[in-house]
Amino acid sequence: MEQTTAARYLRWAEVEVKELSPIFYDWATSISEDSEVLELINGLPELKRQPNLVLRRHDSAARRWGHTPVFGRGCSLIGGRWSWSF
Repeated sequence: MEQTTAARYLRWAEVEVKELSPIFYDWATSISEDSEVLELINGLPELKRQPNLVLRRHDSAARRWGHTPVFGRGCSLIGGRWSWSF
């Protein structure tokens, strides 16, 4: 059975990074509840939808452009910044 993107991000947050990275945990759980962000992620090729790839790539791109990466609850993910990452 194939996992939805939301379920994949929530599982990754709970199993892989909860104890290791509070920031990635918060970002991944926020993404799992944000339909706008999930739609953007689902537009990527399957292999590039992995939580660790999406989060690290966005984090790196935002910092390169002198911005703080944002994936908070109530925040429309990256808004216009999505193109920085992909």
